[in-house]
Amino acid sequence: MNGDQTRDIPACISCHGDNGKGNIANNVPYPVIGGQRRIYLRAQLVNWKLGERSNSPGGVMNKITKSLSDDEIDALANYISGL
Repeated sequence: MNGDQTRDIPACISCHGDNGKGNIANNVPYPVIGGQRRIYLRAQLVNWKLGERSNSPGGVMNKITKSLSDDEIDALANYISGL
């Protein structure tokens, strides 16, 4: 909900909107993530962290995920899947 400003990690809601239901900010569409399957979300977060995926605006997801531990990625995927 709040991100972690000390680690330069913005809140997911700032791009993906309330409950991860998608958003358009500065004419850039951000997809629905809330309610996606946990295993899918985890795989995408890991792919961004490893650089195997790089299609987020300005590489923001690559930057964010590099700061996350494996346990944080698991927790995040679990939380978002429950939205």
